[in-house]
Amino acid sequence: MAEKDKTLILFVCTGNTCRSSMAEALAKDFISRMKNAKTNIKVVSAGTGAIDNEMASPQARAVMQEMGLDISKHRSSYLTKEFVKKAKIVLTMTERQKDYVVKMLPDVEEKVYVLKEFVMGEEMLHKQRELAKKLYEKIEKIKREFFQEHRDEIIELEKSREKTLFELQKIEGELIAWEKKFSEVAKEETKALKRVEDEIKDLDILDPFGQSIEKYRACATQLSEYVSKAVHKILKNYSSGKLQN
Repeated sequence: MAEKDKTLILFVCTGNTCRSSMAEALAKDFISRMKNAKTNIKVVSAGTGAIDNEMASPQARAVMQEMGLDISKHRSSYLTKEFVKKAKIVLTMTERQKDYVVKMLPDVEEKVYVLKEFVMGEEMLHKQRELAKKLYEKIEKIKREFFQEHRDEIIELEKSREKTLFELQKIEGELIAWEKKFSEVAKEETKALKRVEDEIKDLDILDPFGQSIEKYRACATQLSEYVSKAVHKILKNYSSGKLQN
């Protein structure tokens, strides 16, 4: 099959020497190991600020080698409009990179996604936002009810504290106890809200550039999870003739 007839999946990061180079290698590996994988899918990568023909970073090469993949022959490519136009789907590592691609070519917005965003899908993101809203409202309700229930006790304690320095230590201890109880109410909901908000806000793939190999391993692990899900989603929808979020 001619190269021009292949479906192009384009991974994008900044320098094309860390995240997108690893994503490309992982995607190619996942596709090669999947039964009945479409052979007319081509995977490439590029960087919004890449210098052409640079090798993948030493840490990226080392981490991929640990995962049984060789990216020693990878050479970086600068992201061009032609790259984007040819791609069937563009998967960026961060929201900023997605914005960059869309500003470059506004007409292609429907095929440009942050990698995590594509895997999660708009429906799931909407559900997460709705869950965050409900958790926030529940937490506020619990705290409001708690304060109203104990309002008299707290106010009385505050008045007692003002009456005498002699009793200050005792009253302060009681107030601290109440404050501790207040901090415990809706504790699980608060943790759940933070997790949901983190998932909504943190669509970026972490950037290991210039950092330790442990950061590259963490990035590779994150990429492995989301690239595999993206590939599965792309191949699943491929038979219908269209790719959708």
